[in-house]
Amino acid sequence: MKKLLKCRFAKTLKEEAQPLFIGAIFLTLLGGALGYSSQKLVPFVLSGEMNFVARSLSEVLQNPVFFHVQVIQKLVHAATGNLLISVRTPGVITALIFTFCYFTIVRNWFSRRIAWLATVLIVSSSWFLHMTGVSLPEASYLLLLVPFVCGIYMRANRYSELATWGFTTACIMLLYVPGMSWFVVPALIWQWKQLVLSVKSLSLPGRIIGGLLLISGTAPLVLGAIHDTSLLLTLLNIPNEISSITSAPSTMLSSVGMLLWRSTDLPILGIANLPILNGTMILLFVLGMYHMYRKKNLDRAKLLVASLVFGLIVIGLSGAKVPISILLPSASIAIAAGLALLLQRWLVVFPKNPFARRLALAFLITTVVVSGVYETTRYFIAWPHSDDFARVEKTAQE
Repeated sequence: MKKLLKCRFAKTLKEEAQPLFIGAIFLTLLGGALGYSSQKLVPFVLSGEMNFVARSLSEVLQNPVFFHVQVIQKLVHAATGNLLISVRTPGVITALIFTFCYFTIVRNWFSRRIAWLATVLIVSSSWFLHMTGVSLPEASYLLLLVPFVCGIYMRANRYSELATWGFTTACIMLLYVPGMSWFVVPALIWQWKQLVLSVKSLSLPGRIIGGLLLISGTAPLVLGAIHDTSLLLTLLNIPNEISSITSAPSTMLSSVGMLLWRSTDLPILGIANLPILNGTMILLFVLGMYHMYRKKNLDRAKLLVASLVFGLIVIGLSGAKVPISILLPSASIAIAAGLALLLQRWLVVFPKNPFARRLALAFLITTVVVSGVYETTRYFIAWPHSDDFARVEKTAQE
């Protein structure tokens, strides 16, 4: 049995060697770009950043909101002694995890070619660079894709033990992000049968590791709730005013507007009132939702639409306390679906023409490159020289 597993691993490694190598280079470049932006572009801690370095261990346990961010910042600060590196490291780690998960999902649902194009399009976008280049609370909501990836591998019965641990860890981690508990429960229901089967198939050491993850992961939540019961209300984002419920529809509409039409004045996340998605992404998003509608009987389409609708409801009921970034993982997948639809329809018209295939690919690559150049210019050049950045810098120095 061990020889069989070794042979399968060696075969998989041989087949995936080139993509893994390219992926490693891509993630290294991305990490370097975010490291540059976190140290050189914004060389000061912003007022809107999560800075938990000064907290003691007792304070962390009493208020474990964004617990994973607090732990990473404390560990990095203990190792480096550098405040800026400590504060910014969680954002860079989140960016790398999101990129890996996003590529994996798009590759499994569409194709490797679409996965590369969509990943470059998304990670070069200014909203992604803004959220992960500094340690903003919005970045933690991008981790919603982690249970998606683990669920894919669990259902395919591939790397089931690692996928089970990953799914459990991701769900526990998301419990500490305000509003994400409402996603964890449906995720557990969605994967319950597969989760039970995966747990049963685990070896004894695997079950022990899983049990330790569960106990150690939920202990801070229990201790924090015992110390202050309002912690649960904070994490669940339950509205304490009737006005929050009655204004939910307008809050949901304004969130859609921020995504597609006009954002509110948030200088830390962009320039002026530009929408989060640019024109190319909006068009691909619309095409992607149409593509998912045509494939509405597939589980992936149901999951994508449910994530978007559920995210809007959570934002609306929280009175916009939950940021719009909760919608961005699902919106990004819809953008990838739009790319897949464009390529698919082109190949239907020209199924056997190699020139037409190359032309379609060249068009998509050009679209991604143009969007990437615009977005990176907007973040690395336009934003640091804008009035919005001056406001951010002035606020940080006060």
